[in-house]
Amino acid sequence: MKYIIWKNNSTIKKIIFLSFLLVVGITSLKAQADKKKLKEFESAITDVVKKYEMQGLAVSVVKKGKAIYTEAWGYRDNVSQTPLRKNDFFRIASISKVFTAIAIMQLVEQGLLSLEDSVSDYIDFDIKNPFFPNNIITIRMLMNHTSSINDKKGYYSFEALMKGDSSCFEKYPPGSKFTYSNYNYNILGAVVEKVTKLRFDNYMLRFVLLPLQIEGSFNRDDIKTNRIAKIYKYKEGKFVESVAAYTQNSEKLTEYELGINTPFFSPAGGLKTTISGLSHLIIALIGKGVYQKKMILSTNSVQEMESIPKTKPQYGLSLKYSDTLIFGKRLIGQTGGAYGLISACFYDPNSDFGFAIISNGCRSNYMDGSGDVFKEISQLIYTYFNKPFKK
Repeated sequence: MKYIIWKNNSTIKKIIFLSFLLVVGITSLKAQADKKKLKEFESAITDVVKKYEMQGLAVSVVKKGKAIYTEAWGYRDNVSQTPLRKNDFFRIASISKVFTAIAIMQLVEQGLLSLEDSVSDYIDFDIKNPFFPNNIITIRMLMNHTSSINDKKGYYSFEALMKGDSSCFEKYPPGSKFTYSNYNYNILGAVVEKVTKLRFDNYMLRFVLLPLQIEGSFNRDDIKTNRIAKIYKYKEGKFVESVAAYTQNSEKLTEYELGINTPFFSPAGGLKTTISGLSHLIIALIGKGVYQKKMILSTNSVQEMESIPKTKPQYGLSLKYSDTLIFGKRLIGQTGGAYGLISACFYDPNSDFGFAIISNGCRSNYMDGSGDVFKEISQLIYTYFNKPFKK
C-alpha cells in the first residue's frame, strides 16, 4: 500500500476549503429548493382562499415538538380590509371543548371527582333524564356525548334543565347512544366552578391557558378589540358580520353565580385564542400532557382522552378520529364551527405531526364529517411538510 505524504499543508487547506464550498453550495441549493417549495405551498393555499372566498385564514403546523410554520391570509376586518395577522384572536368554537376536558381531567387527577360520578353530585340542581329517572348521568357521559341531553332548548342557560324540561332529553337511556350536545360541556364548566370555587374563565386562565403559554380567554372582556378577527357568515349571497360572536360579558358578571351562570362563558365553544394557541395544545397532546417540560396533564389522562371507540361516531372525551382529512392517515383532534367561523385541530400521535386551521368566514360544504376546505388545506399541509399522500 502506498502512502502519500504531504510536504506542506497548503494542499490540505485547499481540499478543506473546496469541501467547505461544496457543503455551502449544497446547503444553499437545498435552501433554494425549500424556499421554492414553500412558495408553491403558499401559492396553493392562496388559491384555496380564493376558491372558498375565505375572509381570512390562519394555519399552524407542528412537528417534532414545536410549531415549524405559522401564517395568515386574508382579512381580520373585510370592510376596512385590515389584514389578518398571525397573532389575532378567534372564537375557536368547539375546539374549546378540548380545553374544558383538560380542566375536568386535572380535577380527576387531584381526586376531586371521578368520571363515573353522577354530575348531580357536583352542581346545585338535579340532572336526570325524565324518561329514565333511575339512570344517573355521569361526567364521562357528558364528555363523550352519551348523556342523552340535547340542544333543543338551546344551551346558553341552564333554565330549561333546572325546570326538568323533558324536551332537553332524548328518549334513550343515558350512556347507550351518542347525541352531540353543547349543553354537555357547559354543564362540565359548571362542575369545574362548583368543585374549584373559581369562576370558569379564571380557572381556565390560571390552570390551563397560562401553563400552556396560550394567549386567550373564555372572557371576551380580556381580549383587546384591535386583535379580534371579526367573524363572517355567508347569507343570501354575501358575507355578514356575526357581531354576537364576541358579546362582552361585563354586565352579565355583576351578579354572577358559580355553577348557574357558567354558560355565559360557553365552555362548549367560547374560547378566544390565536392560531399559535392551538399549536401549543397540539404539542401538549402529542407530548402526553407536557408542554415546555411542564406537565399539564398526566400521560394516563391524555390516553383516557384519546380512548376513542373504534365504531362510529368515534368520539372520545372531547377528541375524535378523522380518517378522511388525509388519505391513509388516522388523526385525532376536534373541529369547530359557529357564527360562520370554522376551525380544525388534528394530530398524528405516531408521527409527532399536527396542524391547526381557522377561517373567520368562507363558503364551505361538509363531506364525510369534515369541511371540504379542511380536506384541501390538510392535504396541502401534509404534502409539503411531511411526504406525498397516496390517493
